[in-house]
Amino acid sequence: MVALSSSSSAATVPSMVMIAAGATSATFTVTVGSVSAATSVTITAGYQGSSASASLTVTAPSSGGTLPQFTSISISATISGTAQTSGTRLGIGFFALGGVQQCNVDGGLALGVASEYTFEAAFSGFTTSGLTLTCTGFTPTGSEILDDGNGDIAEFSSASLTVTLNPQVISTSGTVTGSINLVSTIATISGSFSGTYTAQ
Repeated sequence: MVALSSSSSAATVPSMVMIAAGATSATFTVTVGSVSAATSVTITAGYQGSSASASLTVTAPSSGGTLPQFTSISISATISGTAQTSGTRLGIGFFALGGVQQCNVDGGLALGVASEYTFEAAFSGFTTSGLTLTCTGFTPTGSEILDDGNGDIAEFSSASLTVTLNPQVISTSGTVTGSINLVSTIATISGSFSGTYTAQ
C-alpha cells in the first residue's frame, strides 16, 4: 500500500492506493472542488520512507450566471464601515434553476431613536467569476426604502451588489464578504459587509 496526500482541499485523494505485486504503478481518483482562482496542488505518494510528488492546477470556472453545485444561496450579513450605514442588517438571496435567475436583498437600518429604515431591492440576474457573484439587471419597480419613523417611501434609483463566498472550495455553508450600494432620495445604503451563507 502506498500512502497518498494532497497539499490543498481544492483536490483531494484517497489516503492509500494498492500497487499489485510485480506492478510499478496504480491509478487513483483525484476529486476536484470549485475554486475562486487558479490553485496549485501537490499530490504526494509515500512508501517506506521514500516519496514522489506531482503538481496540478485547479482552475476557476468561467464567468456565467450559475451557482456551482447549487440552486440557491441564502446570506445573512452586516455592513461595516461608514458611520451612517454601519450595523445595517442584510438578507441576500441568489436563485438559479431552469434558466431562471434572481438576486435580491432586504434589510434594516437604525439611524437614531426616531429613524428606522427598512428596504428591499431586486435584480433580474447575476454573473459569476469563480466564487464571486455580481447582481445584474437592477429592477427599480418594487426596489424601495421605507422610513418607518415618518412613513416616507422612495424607490432606489440605482443599485449594485457583489458577494464573494468563502472558503475557496464551495461547500454548503461558509462565510461571505461583499459590497453594496443602494441609492435613494431618503438614504443611501452603502458599504462593505461580511456574514455567513447556506447553500442548497
